[in-house]
Amino acid sequence: MSFDKKAKDWDDNRRIQRSKVIAEKIIDYVNLQENFSGLEFGCGTGLISLNLYDKLDKITCIDTSSGMIKQLEDKVAEHNLDKITVTQLNINDDHDLKSEYDIIYSSMSLHHVTSLEETLQNFYDLLQDGGQLCIVDLDKEDGSFHSQESNFLGYNGFEQKELSQLLEQVGFNNVTSETFYNDERSIGNRNIEYSLFIMKAQK
Repeated sequence: MSFDKKAKDWDDNRRIQRSKVIAEKIIDYVNLQENFSGLEFGCGTGLISLNLYDKLDKITCIDTSSGMIKQLEDKVAEHNLDKITVTQLNINDDHDLKSEYDIIYSSMSLHHVTSLEETLQNFYDLLQDGGQLCIVDLDKEDGSFHSQESNFLGYNGFEQKELSQLLEQVGFNNVTSETFYNDERSIGNRNIEYSLFIMKAQK
């Protein structure tokens, strides 16, 4: 999938509504405080962070796609969202992010990574002691979700137990998760069902 090419048309009604549900679930599931510093991994056009804007003190949004970053930068400028900092980077490459975050969150992004353990380790390293990680992503599926994307190299969702164990191996504790969202996606001439889970962990 070329996220740069899809960026301008990314914010369709389906994604906007789903992002509201996801943000509400994050608020319900994680102990957010208004003095928290947050980092969104794989922010896309910023739909999740915009819904969490009033719940956090400052937000850093990162993504590897220049097209997605441009869309979010335009939103930040247009609406004077001074609590949001937008940066294009790969968390697994050299960067100047500091280990200062109270919460790192990610929605529908982790299954796109190709170095899962390295990414989780970087999450851990960027959190303050006691900081929280919150992941929203696909439950394990048969590959149908990305079946029309020939260059997809990520994961077909995750088994919650396996991902939980990986987090614990990195050093996280108090890992909990639950499936909370079910929907359908149109793939070619058929609809496929999928579900999303939310998982939280503490450093």
